[in-house]
Amino acid sequence: MITINKKLFLGILLSLVVFVSSSVSYITAMGWRPNFSPKIEMKVDFSDVEIDPRTLETFFALEHDYQKEPLVNGLSIAEIALLEKIVMAEAKGEPLLGQIAVVNVILNRVKSPWYPDNVREVVYQEGQFNPTWDGSLQRVKGIDSSVKKAVHQAVNGYQAVPGNTLFFLNEEIATDFTIPNTRTFHGKIGNHSFYR
Repeated sequence: MITINKKLFLGILLSLVVFVSSSVSYITAMGWRPNFSPKIEMKVDFSDVEIDPRTLETFFALEHDYQKEPLVNGLSIAEIALLEKIVMAEAKGEPLLGQIAVVNVILNRVKSPWYPDNVREVVYQEGQFNPTWDGSLQRVKGIDSSVKKAVHQAVNGYQAVPGNTLFFLNEEIATDFTIPNTRTFHGKIGNHSFYR
């Protein structure tokens, strides 16, 4: 009899599920159509194993926001999608260079020791990006081609603003002027002013 750790067993089981599903996808793509519906039943008791629910969500990609598939420069598909949404909410209608600069600010914060180290936590950090609390981020339905291009260019290293630029705002609609009064002005692109 072989004794196996339940966490190891879970890892093996999940790997098997991925292998079977990718194999079926490949066979189906090659033109073979089964004339039966395979049914697999399995009962495993994991009641004494503690697993962070996000681990399973990441593996099964139940939540798009938790996907951790590396895409470009260590960013996941979900992080790219979130960058696109926040740029749509913050900078729709701004020039391409201004949209790239907004992505630069977010990525600069991810690299900064003063901010969280991932896109999701930077974007949703309390009090930082208005669209996360005024509902406009959730109302984004489609992504403009210019926004996709801006995110792609910024993620691939194009810098519209220097790496120490951590803030931006539209001074015409801003209600809090702490940033302009306490930070060093870098420049203005479209309606946004950028600060270090």
